[in-house]
Amino acid sequence: MQSRTHAEVVDRFFTDLKSCNCSDVFAKFFTRISPEGGELDLEAVKKYFKTCSSGEKIMLSFFGNIFLGRDEYELKLTQAVGRLDETNRLIIAKWMANPYWP
Repeated sequence: MQSRTHAEVVDRFFTDLKSCNCSDVFAKFFTRISPEGGELDLEAVKKYFKTCSSGEKIMLSFFGNIFLGRDEYELKLTQAVGRLDETNRLIIAKWMANPYWP
């Protein structure tokens, strides 16, 4: 695994987030506040989980867990593979092959 600066890891996170099918919706939860980091609106995520689709919940949980560096949100891998489209499955597969935490 190659060594990256923290800013490069943050860049990769926001690039992956933008490639997600739900990126327009997710942009309101994740805010980049500097080249070195960002913020996640935990309360807004909690509220959104009540009304979002199962695919949106899976992807938001995935990105939230990566961003926070812990399993804050339940994410079942087999459920994700069965419910997500190819674009979103590839985002997860790419991360699994070369994981990072911002």
